[in-house]
Amino acid sequence: MVLAGLNVIVTGAATGGCAAALHFARAGANVTLVERVAEPKAIGAGIAIAENGLAVLESLGLSLAMAPAVTDVRIVDERGRTLLEPRG
Repeated sequence: MVLAGLNVIVTGAATGGCAAALHFARAGANVTLVERVAEPKAIGAGIAIAENGLAVLESLGLSLAMAPAVTDVRIVDERGRTLLEPRG
């Protein structure tokens, strides 16, 4: 498939949307990434990426070596109050 010069719109700038936009852009497409949230903020959620998801990220040129180690893990509510903080 030829993507060079193709205009692509990706809706949603969460993990999947950003990965898709990056993939299209690296393939030569002109990408517009649209997100309905004007000012994204932390919502107290987290993500986990399965092995097949890691394979997709690696195919995009991203690797775990680029990410900092996670040392402070906790679950918070919308006000930032700690709900759960596992013992290390």
